[in-house]
Amino acid sequence: MHGFLRGGAALAALATVFLVAGCTAPSTDPVAAVPAVAAEDPFTPPTVPVGIVATGELVSPDGLVSGSVEIRWDGEEYLAELVDYANSTQERLSLAFTDDLLAPGDCVWERYQINFEVDGNGDWYGPHDGRMPVGEVGDPTFLSTAVIVVYGPVAVEWPGCGERSLAWAALDWDLPTPSPGIVVIDGGEQAGAQGSVTLAGGQPSSYLTRQGDSLAAIAERFGISVDELQYLNPHRPWAAANRSLAYAEEELNLSQSSR
Repeated sequence: MHGFLRGGAALAALATVFLVAGCTAPSTDPVAAVPAVAAEDPFTPPTVPVGIVATGELVSPDGLVSGSVEIRWDGEEYLAELVDYANSTQERLSLAFTDDLLAPGDCVWERYQINFEVDGNGDWYGPHDGRMPVGEVGDPTFLSTAVIVVYGPVAVEWPGCGERSLAWAALDWDLPTPSPGIVVIDGGEQAGAQGSVTLAGGQPSSYLTRQGDSLAAIAERFGISVDELQYLNPHRPWAAANRSLAYAEEELNLSQSSR
């Protein structure tokens, strides 16, 4: 099984957004000009240095698997590698990445974003000399855990679950943190962005797409760029070919605190 999360790498700076205050009651007094309000700390893309950006030591209570996980940025994409890997089982294993809190023995069925089938040396069946493309996402730190997955006899040992965690590693990320500053304001329905909005505290928190929507139109509706929309939704496919695509009834996050 090969990795299935790919994405665009760039993040864009936030253009200055102006908020205009309105009067609540008529008045005969002169109306003073209201100064424009901009984000206090504009959103800026971090510069990621080439090298190792995440590490994690595999934990295996049964002692069947050992080693560590490294993720490296090579200037174009993030590549994962199993280091000093040892596997004493004869089972089919894979390396998965997830934002779930998983531990050895947990059922991981469909709880991961990326999954690579690995051989006895820890190399996956693909290019990059055994290094696995985690994706070109702008900020992959939402992936908190790497998991060694074993596919066991479902009917006998694991009724109702065909994939179990055999070992796991909490990933320690060392990436520059983008500054906050994405300001989302709903400009109302428009062509290509006619879905429904969920509010939290009076602010747009998520958007449910409608047939015919496009990412560019959705971003325009909320006063942000497609790259900022990508940053807010790192879990979705962001390959270059998919950057214009919005899927029917897809829920997009609009809150920077909830990404």
